Amino acid sequence: MIQIIFSSPADILPDEAKQLNSIVLPVDIIFGTDVYKDGVDLGKDNFFEKMTEYTASTGKIPSTSQINTEEHIAAFKPLLEKGDEIFYIAMSSGMSLTYERALEAVKELNAEDRITIYDSGQMSIPYGMVVREVIKARDEGKSRAELLEIAKDYSNRAVLLAFINDLTYVKKGGRLKGAQAIVATVLKIKPVISIKDTKAVTIGKAIGFNGACKKIANMYAEYKVDTDKPIYMAHSNAPELVAKLANQIKTTVPGFEATGNYGIGAAIGTHTGPGCCGVAFFKKKG
Repeated sequence: MIQIIFSSPADILPDEAKQLNSIVLPVDIIFGTDVYKDGVDLGKDNFFEKMTEYTASTGKIPSTSQINTEEHIAAFKPLLEKGDEIFYIAMSSGMSLTYERALEAVKELNAEDRITIYDSGQMSIPYGMVVREVIKARDEGKSRAELLEIAKDYSNRAVLLAFINDLTYVKKGGRLKGAQAIVATVLKIKPVISIKDTKAVTIGKAIGFNGACKKIANMYAEYKVDTDKPIYMAHSNAPELVAKLANQIKTTVPGFEATGNYGIGAAIGTHTGPGCCGVAFFKKKG
């Protein structure tokens, strides 16, 4: 059997991973001296509640850590002993060293012929979308070589368009400094982010929440979206806000219908804070 393994920054919780007959490895979420396993000790909603309290009391933001080589070996070795093959979908190497740690584990286990390590170049909801498509292909009987080509295709076509609603956490993380932070806050600027070349980047700005919704909707309208695949609304503990974004997209693009809402977790959430809203989808081939 081919076992599909990925990490919790795919924002697929352990219960769903179990239903998908796959394995999710949790990253550590660090609040000072307190360490939690993502999705195991701390869920998405609880994470943002704890983050808000922690930042208010300490002036700092939490962090996440990579999954180290030993943790990968501990996950891979029992499966190899059972005779399984492994297809490991890593979070973006541009945002974490976890991909490199997985490669080290394969080398130490001398299992290059039985484990495929793939750098998805993605994080959060798009990462999870790629994982789900690879699992579907595995369940259809595809080989590891075929899964690799499928993963590449979906990774290249996955898109996230999102905006940061509250600049508090970007400022605390040092990504917005001094006068920039003051001006951006006063003007109610909302950075629009996406994932480009394996990294989370700012691709635009909007004024105010309604302006950000319109900006995202207009950007979405410019894409040739593969409507045969899932389209997810994404948010960091902000279901009411993301519903307003979905309505704006529907106004701009008649017939728009999201497959569902998915929560953004700690991997992206430590940088955006609560209130981040977006849409994730696959572009059409070509």
